[in-house]
Order: sequence, then structure tokens, then C-alpha cells
Amino acid sequence: MFQYYNLDDKTVSNEISSLFPDWKEDRETVAVLSPNDHDALLGAGYAMKAAALHRARLLVLVLCDGRSGYTSAEESWSIAETRRAEMIEAYETVGVDHGSIIRFEYPDLSLGAHAGWILPGVDGEKGIFERLLKLLRQREVTRLLLPGGHGAHPDHEAADRIGRFTGSLAGDAIIADAGKPSRIRSFLAYSVWGDFSPVDALANRSDAEENGRNARANRAIKAPSSLEAEIRESIGKFASQERNIAKLIDARKQREFEGSAIELYLSIKPRQPLCYEPYWKSIREIDA
Repeated sequence: MFQYYNLDDKTVSNEISSLFPDWKEDRETVAVLSPNDHDALLGAGYAMKAAALHRARLLVLVLCDGRSGYTSAEESWSIAETRRAEMIEAYETVGVDHGSIIRFEYPDLSLGAHAGWILPGVDGEKGIFERLLKLLRQREVTRLLLPGGHGAHPDHEAADRIGRFTGSLAGDAIIADAGKPSRIRSFLAYSVWGDFSPVDALANRSDAEENGRNARANRAIKAPSSLEAEIRESIGKFASQERNIAKLIDARKQREFEGSAIELYLSIKPRQPLCYEPYWKSIREIDA
């Protein structure tokens, strides 16, 4: 059903390890950080289906409460509750049960204000870091998918930063009362509506100098167009958001070609190590 492409190496495989290196069947927990309730479906629907096919446990972590998604003043008081009900039906359509969805309920357009351990000026109130760190460790998350936050939306940008930091911290031997360290083995960025960060593309693509400005993703899944139809059906369950995401749905036509459809990702390393060899090379050339 799926073909997995490593766009760096220009290789294709039927093995999910091309997307998630060193995949361990029955021992994987794949978490998708979703700023808003529909974002994981819009950007990582194929990856969730693929992970489930390869017997992973799935988690969808919805960070914001959806209160800004109304298109008439009359809906403003009820829209968050409406979207909660729509969300359950939407994810069940693609095989993600209600128990696999965890809502954080931070107010829309305000996620960045909650990015911290202790929030300033709120008398010791804790931010999202501790809550998310505990969850990642307790659920032993092994793969984390983050929304590509490049210039898209303040909640997407905040979710990307929060996920990179907290996901990296999950495997560290500190903050012991937040649970036993549990290392996340790989990170992927997914796109909801915009292109990936050019900085990430340059930092994470082996062919960045040649292609980084034009093709920023470095991983892809190709699937039958029938899967794309299934994902669109699930997204359609968010009836209250039809007008808000109509352009996003229309843009998905570009995914399809000759009976197949693709979804793109960027494999990232949140902690890029400093390599000293180029500096030693320069210093040796100067000393010579």
C-alpha cells in the first residue's frame, strides 16, 4: 500500500524504516503534535495510517481548544464544543480511537504564552513543558511528528518549538519527578499548509546546496489515491471548519498524480551537534 522515499538518498522502499529509522514492530509509540484538532489529519494522515499498519500505538496530542474557528458571531460560544465532537468522528474515520487523542485545551492563538515551565507573573502556574514531558515519558513515545511552523501560524510555530525542546528533553536524565527518561528515536516535521523551514532544509538535507531552496522536504510517502480520498472524508467531518479550510482541501489536488498521492515530511534533528572538523581544517590551512 505504501512506498517510502528518502529524498536525500534518492531511494524508495516498502519498509517503514525509510521513514522511521530502526523501526521496531510492536514496540513503537508514534505521537503527532497537533496545534489544532484537524492539523494532524491535514499534514500527517498518511504517516498515522502507515504507523498503525505497522502495529504502532498512536497518540494525537491536540494542544489548542479550537475557540477561534467560528465563522459567525453566533457560533463563538459553542464552536470549541462543536469541534470536540467533530474531532472524535474525524479521527475514528481513519482508525484513531477516542482514547488515543489527548487534548491540552490551551486557548487558540495563545499557545506561545504557555510555552515554559513556570509562567511569569501567574503566581507559580506551570506551563506546558512539564505536562508534555510527563506524557512523553509515561507513554514511552518513540517517534514525534511536529507541525512545520515556518511562517504559518503562531500556534504552529509555538507547537514546533515546544515539541523540539520537550521531545529532546524526554530522554535526558534530569527532572526525575517527571518520569523515567524515554528517548524519542526520531523526529519528523509535517506540513499543514505551508512549505518547510528553509533553515531546517539546509541543516537536515544532504543535498541542501543543490536542492534546498526548491525542495525542502527530505522524506515522502506515496499511497493510492484511495487513501487520499479517505483522509479527505475524515477532514470533512469538521463541518464547522468547511469555510476555514476550503483552500487547504483544494490545494491537496497537487498531491495526486496517475492514481497515487504523496505526503511530505522533513526528518529533523532538534539538537544539531557542533562539528569541529571544518574548523580544524581551516586552522590547519592557516597554520600551514
